[in-house]
Amino acid sequence: MSIAKRDFSHLKNFPGTNGNSFDVVLRIADVTESLPGPVFALLLLVPAVLIGLIHRSWWAAAGLWLFSLCDWALLAALPRFGRSFGPAKPPTVLLAVLRPIPALLPLPLAAAAEALGTLLVIYGFWIEPLRLGITYQQLRSPKLAAGRPLRVLHLGAGALTLARYVAATRPGSSQLAVEVDAALVDFIRRRLPGPRVRARIGDARAVLERLAPGSFDVVIADVFEGGRTPAHLTSAEFWAAARRAVGDTGVVAANVADGAPLAHARAQVATARTAFAHACLIADAAVLRGRRFGNLVLAASPVPLPVDALTRRAAGDPMPGRVADLVRFTAGARPVTDATAAPSPEAPPGAFAI
Repeated sequence: MSIAKRDFSHLKNFPGTNGNSFDVVLRIADVTESLPGPVFALLLLVPAVLIGLIHRSWWAAAGLWLFSLCDWALLAALPRFGRSFGPAKPPTVLLAVLRPIPALLPLPLAAAAEALGTLLVIYGFWIEPLRLGITYQQLRSPKLAAGRPLRVLHLGAGALTLARYVAATRPGSSQLAVEVDAALVDFIRRRLPGPRVRARIGDARAVLERLAPGSFDVVIADVFEGGRTPAHLTSAEFWAAARRAVGDTGVVAANVADGAPLAHARAQVATARTAFAHACLIADAAVLRGRRFGNLVLAASPVPLPVDALTRRAAGDPMPGRVADLVRFTAGARPVTDATAAPSPEAPPGAFAI
């Protein structure tokens, strides 16, 4: 199957960010990334000096400057620990602009407020980003020991969101991202540099079928072309290839997009079960009931999945989901093959609008 490639070489910004007021501010701050370290440190001294003049205390100025330098050090250390891979100076500048506001308080209160600000920086940049609030990105199998490095295959690279998450939570994992669009991969590497993830340019199905049996612990299929999953990535032959790739104990998770009457999702569950003995489906309750178009996570494995644990985890998610009763959900659904497969349904206008 031929998939049209998109040209990203002319883009300097991500679609949707142009004109966004916050993005405009960030891009102005971006110029500071090219400043030498000593010059940047002196730049952070400017708001500190203003506060010192207001309080008539050079101790106040020195204290605020140290807090800003601490912010810079915390942000600069993020890549070393696999937490984030963006530039450190632009967000430090924004924090340096905000820090003088609580510094206007009387000195004892100002010091406490600035210390609280540092704690918020630690939480906001070091802790909170690892708490993903999107159901299909949180899917993990407790049968895989927490923190153990994994061999993960990503079919559809996107912005390497899940690859970054795996790198941060399971250091040492071996990851391969397959993407048909070479320009997109180059764009992401330039604009969102991240962890060391091997990238292979090619069709997801073709690469999958060439892999040695048992090459990966986890396969994540999240491939869309024009908002639809290509037909050859929905067939029994595709699921059989994924089964070979994960061996006898691995897990395959696929992002399935569908809406009422959920015929595509039902067929996908039936198709996955031709290759795997165990499967489960997780989605928002409104999607499962056919009330709106959305994403469903289809997980399959040769060994039993921790359905009870996944049910609790999905229910407690920031975006709560449910685990479907597959007996009722797939009643009457038939598997599809390469001869009968079709792309996933097209989303109605505004289905994923914010």
